[in-house]
Amino acid sequence: MKKGPRQLTCRRHVDLVRVSSALCRPRARHGTPRRTASA
Repeated sequence: MKKGPRQLTCRRHVDLVRVSSALCRPRARHGTPRRTASA
């Protein structure tokens, strides 16, 4: 019960960080912001 919700939050945090990083510099790594445009 303690590991269930904790893992979910951890996973969500990682996803948020990844999305934030992609939004922070979308074309800095790639030439075309395909993921940002799709989302």
